[in-house]
Amino acid sequence: MKPTTYTYKLYPSRRNKHLHQLLEAARQTYNHCIKLYRRYYRLYHEKLPKQKLQCHLTKQQKLLHYAYLRQLPSSIRNAIPYKIEKAYQSYFALLGKNKRAAPPCCCSQEAFTTITLYQSGWKLDEEHHRIRIGKTWYKYFRDRALPSKPKSVTLKRSPLGDFYLYFTCQIPKQFIPFRKRKVIGLDYSMQDFLCGSDGNRISEPQFLRESLAAIQKAADSLAHKHSGSNNYQRAKKDLLRKYEKLKNQRSDFQWKLARKLVQDYTVVAIESLDSQKLQKKFGHRIADYALADFIKKLKYKAEETNTLIFEHHPYFASSQTCSNCGHRNPQVKNMQVKTWICPHCGAEHDRDTNAAINLAQHAMEILLRGGKQRMRTTSEQK
Repeated sequence: MKPTTYTYKLYPSRRNKHLHQLLEAARQTYNHCIKLYRRYYRLYHEKLPKQKLQCHLTKQQKLLHYAYLRQLPSSIRNAIPYKIEKAYQSYFALLGKNKRAAPPCCCSQEAFTTITLYQSGWKLDEEHHRIRIGKTWYKYFRDRALPSKPKSVTLKRSPLGDFYLYFTCQIPKQFIPFRKRKVIGLDYSMQDFLCGSDGNRISEPQFLRESLAAIQKAADSLAHKHSGSNNYQRAKKDLLRKYEKLKNQRSDFQWKLARKLVQDYTVVAIESLDSQKLQKKFGHRIADYALADFIKKLKYKAEETNTLIFEHHPYFASSQTCSNCGHRNPQVKNMQVKTWICPHCGAEHDRDTNAAINLAQHAMEILLRGGKQRMRTTSEQK
């Protein structure tokens, strides 16, 4: 069984004010538990078990000072200590590895945006496209049916104030028919988004460049508004709406491209790059490509079709190596060199196409070794 999440958007409604109140009550409960955990650890130098926190919240809800606890369903109230325990476990694990880490802290209204309900506290009426949270029914946009009964639902508030439902369902793994092996290497190109080993180039629309003028205009308008005023809130929403559109455009393009690649090829070889370093060097152009997000989407889609993804190490000299004879030419390390002739065999190469061919050939070498090695990426082998 594979857990899969399905996203739906709630209808804008006056009823949604109850969800804002629910999030605020959950935030106050979360902050109260964080302060209590810190005090307990400072006094006893021990971790506070989640069972003690849950019992504490059950007792405190009877007091007038903690009336906000009574607004929360028991499933949310019991899930908050579990969430805090997991956060502290991750924090202490990083400290054990001598890594820098910040402990969990109290959240502001803008930072606390999600709550998760498990077996109780909600009821789904899929026939009428609505969900009951607490005692109130809310309608949502239903663009597709759920494949099975959801195990949990997460409510998330976007920066624009819209609410989204994330249903988690357990899906049985489907049978994937055998496909003839087809390999492609993909190299990142500055002129285009991707260059394939078959010579085809994939260009990504410059979403950030196209919307940069509108974003700057909205940001300037926001800067001239008095902070906290109604005009300030309108200008802020206008700016957030433009960022939301930019994110959706890029995400839609990347999901469609990832799906097409895993359907057309059984093996995809790519280069693992440090996108933060590249962004410092090349700026908006690399930020517009969102390479790390695309790799995540490609890996996710590859699981559905049983496509192998090979991530080659960043120091693998794919651009400097001749794909014809294997000779390495260090002069090609200069990024300004776009085409070059191999001094050993005389073959003429396009920089990006040659790199993509080398990535595909190296992936095939790993596959031919057989055994379990074919399921591992190049970076893991090194």
